[in-house]
Amino acid sequence: EMILVSWKQHMDVLRADLSRLEGAISVMADIWSDRNRWLYLGVTAHWIKKLTSGHLALETALIAFHCILGLHDGQNLAKMILQLLDRVSITTKVSPVI
Repeated sequence: EMILVSWKQHMDVLRADLSRLEGAISVMADIWSDRNRWLYLGVTAHWIKKLTSGHLALETALIAFHCILGLHDGQNLAKMILQLLDRVSITTKVSPVI
């Protein structure tokens, strides 16, 4: 339960940080299976952050690690990724998915 509480707190902070971004966010998604053939989807977000010094820094965050249930065709994966992006309120800020 502590892990879930910690993850929720992390996501709340991340959602707030991402909501303040002015630029676009790039998203990468990858699917793989474990030894038992369970499918997993990992989604990461990448963006450029302007530091107080005026320098730019590349930022990266895990926004989802999700077990895929059911079909993993293009339509279902697109729907799942959009739902995961909605969870962190960045759907309108995302550049094309890689």
